[in-house]
This record gives sequence, structure tokens and C-alpha cells, in this order.
Amino acid sequence: MFGGMGAGDFGALGAGAGGTAFALPAGINVINMLASANPANYAVSWLAISVGDATFATKTTAPDGTLTGAKLTASVANNNHTVYQNIAGTAASSATVYTFTVFAKAADLSRILVGYFDYDAGAGGPYGTAGVYYGFDLAGGQIAYGPTTFGAGFTTAGASADITSAGGGWYRCRVTATTTTNSTFRAAISLDSGTGTGVAANAFTGSGTNGVFLWNANIVPSAAWQLTSQTFFDDFTSLSTLDVNNTKASGFNWYPSNGWPNSSPYNEFNGVANPDAWLAVATPSSTTFSVANSVLSIATDVSSFAYTISTVAPTSAGYTGTVFGGIRLIEASVAFDPALSLTTDITFPTFWAIDLQFLLGTAPTNWIEHDVIEAYRGATTGTIAPDFGINAWNVTTGNLTATSNLGSISTGAVTWTNQNRFSELIIPATLNNGVGINQFYKNGLMFQEYKYSTSATSGFASGDNHTAPLILGAGHSWPINVDYVRVFSTVTSVQ
Repeated sequence: MFGGMGAGDFGALGAGAGGTAFALPAGINVINMLASANPANYAVSWLAISVGDATFATKTTAPDGTLTGAKLTASVANNNHTVYQNIAGTAASSATVYTFTVFAKAADLSRILVGYFDYDAGAGGPYGTAGVYYGFDLAGGQIAYGPTTFGAGFTTAGASADITSAGGGWYRCRVTATTTTNSTFRAAISLDSGTGTGVAANAFTGSGTNGVFLWNANIVPSAAWQLTSQTFFDDFTSLSTLDVNNTKASGFNWYPSNGWPNSSPYNEFNGVANPDAWLAVATPSSTTFSVANSVLSIATDVSSFAYTISTVAPTSAGYTGTVFGGIRLIEASVAFDPALSLTTDITFPTFWAIDLQFLLGTAPTNWIEHDVIEAYRGATTGTIAPDFGINAWNVTTGNLTATSNLGSISTGAVTWTNQNRFSELIIPATLNNGVGINQFYKNGLMFQEYKYSTSATSGFASGDNHTAPLILGAGHSWPINVDYVRVFSTVTSVQ
């Protein structure tokens, strides 16, 4: 029972029959920094200025064959006719390269303006007081103008744009630029009354009905465009992908927890370096696992730190299984019952990843822990304080070197007994011009981003060249139910 893929309102785009050109890279299809992919979602997540029809009632067939291409129309006011969305400072980093895409089709008008702008509580109209933008000619399928900047904070250095036919008169319009030092920025799409490659004409008097069609807007860090294929997927149609008998044979997706004889010290819970925590991990019995309706249920944990199954197992040669590295998006759809939480418990339903180099005892300085979702116990029985984050641990002392963004899961209320998908986008600094990015998503929508540099002393950069297996953990008599797990990565190693 594969969970829903899409971010925002449109669902997964996919390549379509025959691999149509509208497809975004596979990893980008499932995440979005925008709260809604639909520019017509006015007054919900997008804001509009001088729009003729605020209901966006006029529709046309979108590139995926659905009737979801919505017409942005110009009001009769002499103004900018714009839809925009603010990306809050808690959900984006400053001085970072992002790529903004939207699909557009000419109607009564044939040009749009697409850009990034600062956000300062509305000063300077829809564009704030600084920005960088391009114009797109939807009749000629070409860049009309740009890059154009104004104000302080944005430069044309590193900015780029392209336009690609998606068939049926649709074009994918893409703008890549660096945000300002103000970490809250605005993504905007405006109508333009000009034609061809003429100068910008984005302030004009509309008819109330003239405009262009828009579909499927998306913003992600530019490096994520390298995630062109899904490299790991388990839909749990049976237990055949899990080494329930602990054979440690190659070919399985998952292995039950085992001790790692050479692991580095680890002292998360008792404050004292404790290598035994990973040296002598107990192995769960085969009855711990069951599958029903294509959902894996893990009944309990025996490790005391939410390590029940992993994509690797220790062997005399080192390990067998699958690890992931480079730029990657790791994701799982999980459900659990918070009512089973105990205040005395130190293990809980979890989806996380940990450096293989820690398990093998070969990490040189620090090793990194990625907590995509932890159903951390609450202050009272039957409650949880779900969190996420990344940690750097010292290989010698086992002490926590650095931690970031550990906090409650945001983006609205969650029914934890239902399936929810949690994702982390990992972009190592060494693969992104010295800027490392970790983004956390719930059901395809980002709720936090953390950035670090290769020159930082925090320790996070020390894991940039490491690889990591995935881990699923239950609590003590506190099951986790997993619909699927998938990975998009530039490095996948199977051994």
C-alpha cells in the first residue's frame, strides 16, 4: 500500500507515458519548500495582488493530463498582477542557492515574470525592496529578459534561467538564484503584457480576464536537482525483503539489529562513553515482524535505543547490505500510537540513519546521526514530544559534539495513528560549494532547514564523505507500522 507521493496539491508528476518532458527529477517530485505547489491556491498558501479572478476558475489541461492548469488573470487595476508565497526564515537559509520552477502556458497574454525577492512585511509592494528575476516568453519558448536585479542583497552572479517545452503549449520555466542575507524570501510569479524579448511590462491595466495558465510550482535547493532516480524502495508486500532469521546473507533490504564489534563509543543516555551499547546489541526474534496490507509492523525493540532493523548487518568482512551517501533524500511513511508511550522508556518508534563509519569504528573524528522522525516520550504516559535533527558525535569520547534543529515537528496537527511520510534532504557541504544543507519534510512539505559550512567547527562537515544505512526502530512493546521506505541518492553502495 504505497503512500501518496506528491508535494502540495498536485501529487506525483512522474515521467508519464513515453517519458514526457514535464517530469521534474524524481527526488524533487516528492518534496517542496512551497506550502502548496498550486499557484491558484489563493488565500490558503499563496497570496495574490491585483488578480482578476481570485477563484482561478478557468482551467485547462495540465501537462499530466489533468484539468488542473489554472488561469492567472489580471485585474482592471494599473498594477503588478502577481501571485507569491513567502518562505519563512525558519524554513530557509540565507545566502543559499535555490531553484524555482513553474509550468506556464500562454493564453491572452504570453509572458510571465518569475523571481526571488526579499520579504520585509510588505514594503516595496509584491517584490519587496530587493530581488532578482527573469521574464519568460511563452509564445516563443525563450527567455524574454533577465537576470534583472534591484535593491541590495541580490546579484546576477550565479543566477540562471531556462525554459523547456513540456508539450501542448506548456513550458517549464526555471530560475536559479541565491537568497539574500535575510533568510525570509518571497517567490513570485507576475503577468507581463509585453511580447517576445521586449523590456519588462509587468505593471499594466488588465481586462479582468486576460492572463496565462500556471501549474505546479516548486522550490528546492539547486543541488537536489541531481536526484534523478530512486535508488532504494521497499513497499513491504511481504517479509521476503527482511532477514528475519538473521542469516546475514546478501540480498536483503533489511537486517535485524546485531552487535557491531568495532563500533565507536556512544553515550547518549548515560553520559559515559559506552561502546557496549553497540557492541552487544540483542537480535529480535522473527516473531517481532509481520506484514499485513503491505505494511510492515515491528512489535518491539530489544536494543534500548530504537535500533530494530537496519539496511546493513555486521559480518567478518565488515558488513553486508546497503548504504547511502552523497546528495540524498531518505523517506519513510510510518504510523504509531502515542498512547503506548511510557515516561520511563528510552526507546520509541523512529526512522533514522547513522554513519557506517561509526558502526565499523573507522570514522576519523566525528560521526553523524540523522533523526528523520523520533516519537520521543512525552512528560506524561501516553504522550509524545516528536522531534527531528542531526547530531555529530566524537569518535573518541562518545560525546555529543554538535546538535541542530532538534525540536517538535511542525506544519500542523498530525494524526500519528495514520500513515505520515517523513523525509530528510541531505546535501553535503563538500558537494555544494562549501554549504551543507539538511532539510526536514512532513508529507512533502518542509518544516525546517539547517545549513553548515566546511569551515565550521561544529563537526557536521566531518560526515560529508561518509555513507549511512537506514534504521527503523520500535519502542518497548510500542510498535511502528511502516508503509514504505525509499531513497533518492547520488551514491548507493550494496555489499
